Amino acid sequence: MWAYMQSASPSVFVKSNADGIERVRKGNYAYFIESNTNDYTNMRMPCDTMKVGPNLDSKGYGIATPIGSDLRDSLTLAVLKLRESGDLEEMQKDWWEKTSQCPPTSGKQDGGQAELTLENVAGIFYILVGGLSLSVIIACIEFLYKSKLDSKNSKMERLVSKSFGAMLRCKARLSFRGSLDRDNPAPTTPLRKSMSTYTYTGPSQVSSTEGFTDNLHTAV
Repeated sequence: MWAYMQSASPSVFVKSNADGIERVRKGNYAYFIESNTNDYTNMRMPCDTMKVGPNLDSKGYGIATPIGSDLRDSLTLAVLKLRESGDLEEMQKDWWEKTSQCPPTSGKQDGGQAELTLENVAGIFYILVGGLSLSVIIACIEFLYKSKLDSKNSKMERLVSKSFGAMLRCKARLSFRGSLDRDNPAPTTPLRKSMSTYTYTGPSQVSSTEGFTDNLHTAV
């Protein structure tokens, strides 16, 4: 970046913060500036500047004193006390936010990452709920259609005839319990049994050649 800034034409360097801010307002120019000065400028008229992205680094202010001055330790302890108590933050709000000349939304525009809120991600949940609802509706329609089709097939094959409601209950029990309805088992093809007929003729009389009659019985 530094090599590009040095080789850019026209030059991207300015002599003061005021010149840099004025060049930003003309357009097609970004200016590196201290963060507190940037925030203060963004809250002043004509409210046409904004902060882009997070801070590059974080550095604190210092108060210079002569070498060996007795005020050094006192000033250090006073600044630390103001920071720990929150007075420094309140002072910044009094001189920056409360004296702002711009609408609240204009002074807080940021070109970096926007904060994730429910409004920003609500569309994802809407799509998810819509997809789940659509899948449930399609599954119900397919279940009803299949039950109706099986009910018609059972009547055409002349098996155990089932109405649409009975077939629907049977499939619902199979889906939720994993077993068919005990009262209405699945239709099966009846087995055909073949039986043979046996005829008993009883005793028969046979005439003998010797002139007498013998009684003959059939042994089974």
